[in-house]
Amino acid sequence: MSAVTSRPRISGVASAVTAESVMAGAALAALLLRAAGSAVRAAARPALRAVTEGVIPPLRAARDQETSSLAAVAGAAGSLAATDRIRVEAAASLAGYVVADVQRLAAPLRALRAAVTPAQAMRAREDLLQAVRVEHGTLFTRCVVSACARAADTLGFSAVDTRVTADGTVRIVAEHPAGHALVSELRTSAEGDAALETEVIGVYDGSCGDILDRFDAALEAAGVRSSAPARTCTGGVCQLAAARDFVGGILRPKPEARVPAASEHAHARRRNVRPQASQRG
Repeated sequence: MSAVTSRPRISGVASAVTAESVMAGAALAALLLRAAGSAVRAAARPALRAVTEGVIPPLRAARDQETSSLAAVAGAAGSLAATDRIRVEAAASLAGYVVADVQRLAAPLRALRAAVTPAQAMRAREDLLQAVRVEHGTLFTRCVVSACARAADTLGFSAVDTRVTADGTVRIVAEHPAGHALVSELRTSAEGDAALETEVIGVYDGSCGDILDRFDAALEAAGVRSSAPARTCTGGVCQLAAARDFVGGILRPKPEARVPAASEHAHARRRNVRPQASQRG
């Protein structure tokens, strides 16, 4: 009998990127306010703290932090000129985010620092926050994919292939030389919550549960944070769409839709997934 392990809400993931390449929101805010006056920096200070502590939250949590950070600076920012107030609010909004490619934010950061009118500042702030949210979501996904690949590799499922479907679901297929596979789906809701499900394919000796137990433990060791995973028996019938496609032999690579960071760990390698005839565990 086969099974699926589910984590309906991921609360965070350890960064799979070197610390030198990652910048938290507090540091981004400091860049934004580098040339600002002391009153502006003082107004923003209540929100400028490292809230991630090495763990990248899902987009929903980062946006919740944005709301609380804005509340923290509301009083002090209210006495500032309009453009300075917008800069302080933008700096506070950055607090819960983490990015790995600061260069993508260089243009809106410059525009917000240089804004003269409130309209210019508002437009630059929206451009900056939109870019930050995209970069944060991308980094979060990369790190979860990397954690899945590293966890699978510890079990001998070292050939990893990833791609993104039309609806934004990330599929992670990790294959074992014996012909088994761990197929995972990472989904992010419109609100920014992230869920992960994993199914075993090609195991016939009843060890599916043991494999998933070890995978869950390895996933936590790789830095994925969530409530305790739930386990559902499938009765030998594939539950995940990715698993059904894999078994049916129609899961094929789409290079333009790959998630590059799936290969960030040392051992996983990418290749096309092979058709599998059956799924009993």
